[in-house]
Amino acid sequence: MAHSYRLLKSETGIERTVERKMLFKNLTRRLIAFLWQLTPGIIGSLINKQFFTPQRHHYTQTQLEYLNTGNAFEIKVNDDTIKCWKWGKGPMIIFIHGWNGFGLQFYPFIKSFLNKGFSVLIFDSPGHGLSPGNTCSYFQMTDVLRQFITSSFTDKIAGLIGHSFGAAAIVNSLEKEQFNLPAVLISPAIQLNKIIDHAFSQYQIPKGVYSKLIGEYEKKYKYSFSKDDPINLISWNADNYVIIHDQFDPVIPFSDSKQIIQMLPKIKLMAVKELGHKKILKNETVIHKSVNYFHNFYL
Repeated sequence: MAHSYRLLKSETGIERTVERKMLFKNLTRRLIAFLWQLTPGIIGSLINKQFFTPQRHHYTQTQLEYLNTGNAFEIKVNDDTIKCWKWGKGPMIIFIHGWNGFGLQFYPFIKSFLNKGFSVLIFDSPGHGLSPGNTCSYFQMTDVLRQFITSSFTDKIAGLIGHSFGAAAIVNSLEKEQFNLPAVLISPAIQLNKIIDHAFSQYQIPKGVYSKLIGEYEKKYKYSFSKDDPINLISWNADNYVIIHDQFDPVIPFSDSKQIIQMLPKIKLMAVKELGHKKILKNETVIHKSVNYFHNFYL
């Protein structure tokens, strides 16, 4: 009887804890909504800093020395200055890093591609690495890639490799330019709206508040988070996509990629384990698979 009482007491305690958490979440949402009405500028700045300001990677001396071995240049996209580096003289593979990433994250890939006769181009997105700026977005990353696709580099581009948000930018860019290219999407943020909704929800930001902030980015860059969600665009170029995704990725659910494959079985999926969201970029099997895909594509 005593055991039953303790069990009942424990369950009651859990229920009360859950109730308190739900109450706190509701109060937080209401407080943010209330403050938004009073001081939208201050609340908007705080949310922009939290969600649109990346954590900048500071290159080590060794990394900077390696960058100096490449051909460094910069391009201007909208109001952003983008730092870029290129190695080699063959058909070009462009790498696009993800949120809080940096171009040289793809260092493990570079030598392998150069050995196969490709050239390699990396860049730091706005507010990332050595590129100036404080904010970044999916739209800005897309515009950077679109500029490369439509520039003098166009005829030299052999393919694209993107990680996370960078993979999403690939899907958006190719659809917008109606351009077919082989591309490897690593841990791709394909269902971007779902990811963003979840992120704002975790911080108890009311949808009405963050929708207005996102609307400002949509107006400035002339995109739509709804219409330009990669899941709505990926059917274009589907024959040329390979997705590589860890089955237990803690950041972008593997189930998102599985759903894409069910929708579009033409897309190839390589499932890996125990590599997480970022360590996957250092895995020899992933690198080998990527290099062979492009090499075989052009044989």
